[in-house]
Amino acid sequence: MRNLNRIKPFCEDFALLWRQTFPDLRFGQLITNFAAWVDRVKKTDIYYLEESTMIEYFREYCEKKGEFR
Repeated sequence: MRNLNRIKPFCEDFALLWRQTFPDLRFGQLITNFAAWVDRVKKTDIYYLEESTMIEYFREYCEKKGEFR
């Protein structure tokens, strides 16, 4: 079983970034846009990412304000 203690820090970090960067987006809009960015920029699917990589990519996505390169 995976370490359950990874969930709360991930959710807190994600919520903070979401609130600071994309407060007007609903969760479905945010995660769909983010998944498309990961697919296009990182050439992978969020399905396969560990939380540590997911939050790293989400931070980068927020820094770029969701822009596609």
